[in-house]
Amino acid sequence: MSLFLVAFVAVGIGLWRVSFAVEAVRPAPEAPRALSWEPEIPIAYVDVDGVKLRYIRAGCGWFGVTTIGQHSKNACASAVWFNPLQQ
Repeated sequence: MSLFLVAFVAVGIGLWRVSFAVEAVRPAPEAPRALSWEPEIPIAYVDVDGVKLRYIRAGCGWFGVTTIGQHSKNACASAVWFNPLQQ
């Protein structure tokens, strides 16, 4: 029984180590240049402590409501603004 347990643990650790080796050899996937669901939204990058982060900026914030598909520089200016606290 003890030999079976040792073999089971050794195979588990071996597979775990092999997965690290395979991941180290695999090339990193390239980030897409445009969003597949909305190619007109620009993708921006910011450097945070040496890490390059991708982000998108869409919409007008919490109180803004825009027409679907309207992603231009003036989209927030033409948005319908509302305040749920005012009647």
